Amino acid sequence: MKRAGWVLAFVALGAAGCAKKSAHPPRVETSCDDAAYNSCNHPPPGSSVPPKEAGPDGTAVPEAAPGDASVSLAGSVSLLASDDFVTVQAFSGTADITAEAPGGGGASASYNGQSFNIDDVRVGPSVWFSVTPTSNTGDALPTLEPWDTTSPGYVVLRMVRSSVIDQIFNVVTLPPQRDATRGQVVLHFVNASGNAVGGVGITQSPGTGVIYDAAGTWSDTAAGTGAAGFAIVVNAVPGFRQRVDLDTGSKLVYIQVQVAPGSVTLTDVPLAP
Repeated sequence: MKRAGWVLAFVALGAAGCAKKSAHPPRVETSCDDAAYNSCNHPPPGSSVPPKEAGPDGTAVPEAAPGDASVSLAGSVSLLASDDFVTVQAFSGTADITAEAPGGGGASASYNGQSFNIDDVRVGPSVWFSVTPTSNTGDALPTLEPWDTTSPGYVVLRMVRSSVIDQIFNVVTLPPQRDATRGQVVLHFVNASGNAVGGVGITQSPGTGVIYDAAGTWSDTAAGTGAAGFAIVVNAVPGFRQRVDLDTGSKLVYIQVQVAPGSVTLTDVPLAP
């Protein structure tokens, strides 16, 4: 399977508590002995681009303009069925696929319930894809994630259930409501070995709040990520490069993610020591 790309992380220069419990709290996978693909040693497909340092004034170093190279890719679509963001189901409905194309345009394709083929996709280490269900959708939300298209491989795009997001929202101290005009951003922090990173705090975001994994459930009062390494930016303002500032415990960094109305943004974030 093709390895997904990492979201861009930049060095940026210059509240703890317990989650409300429920009778059936959502499950956050923290065990590494699961025979299934798990988040401890095998992070699920997400974004992957090495971190970059910011300029001396704290702004991002300008990125090189995208090249003209393009690639054709085959892939499929799966549906994340649990708040561990690892457990998947096959998605048998249809969907529209879009991806960045060279020169800032867009490539598109249709998923027929089994597979898709998409042409003219920009070659790069972190190219944004989106998948939007068009039939037999159930409660699947449109989902965005970046992929590394610099080497050949099979793309497995994922969609997130609205019921998974709502379940997470319902167990925190002050349950938020999903805003259909905004997006939910699910960040999974990992180290170079693919292991989850705890203690990462979000200090600034385009959202109205942040929820972290905490002791097998979720919390809106924790100071940072728990053992599973997840943070969710709630009701984020849509945009192509929305900035999220992070405190890793050893340094300040920031990432930029794509957010769309009524969608979920899903990405792994690699953090160096």
